[in-house]
This record gives sequence, C-alpha cells and structure tokens, in this order.
Amino acid sequence: MERFLIVIEKAENNYSAYLPDVPGCASTGNTIDETVQNIKEALEFHLEGLAEEGISLPPSTSLEKHLINRDIILEDDVIIAFIHVPIPKELTA
Repeated sequence: MERFLIVIEKAENNYSAYLPDVPGCASTGNTIDETVQNIKEALEFHLEGLAEEGISLPPSTSLEKHLINRDIILEDDVIIAFIHVPIPKELTA
C-alpha cells in the first residue's frame, strides 16, 4: 500500500478531487465520501495503466513542499486528505 495526498475542493454542485503527485488523475462526487471513493478508484485504474505501459510511479511530494511551492493553496473550501491504495507489483520493482 502506498499513501497519496489528495486535494478535495467544493464546487458549486459537487466536489472534485485531484492528486498533486499524479498528473491527470482526478474525479468528482456528490459528497466528500463519494469523491474520496471515486478518486481512490480512479487512482487504482491510473496505476494499473502506468504498470501496463511500463511507466514509473510518480515520486511523492510532502504536503509541506506543495504548500511552499504553492501547488496547493488552502482556502475555506479545500480539504487535504491522504488515501492508501495498493501498488501494482510492476511499479514496486
């Protein structure tokens, strides 16, 4: 299992989530719980695709570094969380 930072933002009618360390992996949901579940599934699918293509797992960056680099700007409607997902064996070698 690997830990990934997710950013959840409140939109007008739902929530959206993305992973700063995994470009191109994003999802939405009607509730925070649904959004977390959807981004977890999207990440698992994304990682399977990386493994099939022989692409390395992106390196993880700390929350502090993202905040210093202003990759993430904390506002009232932003939630920072971590999720754990299994890593395909092809990406752990």
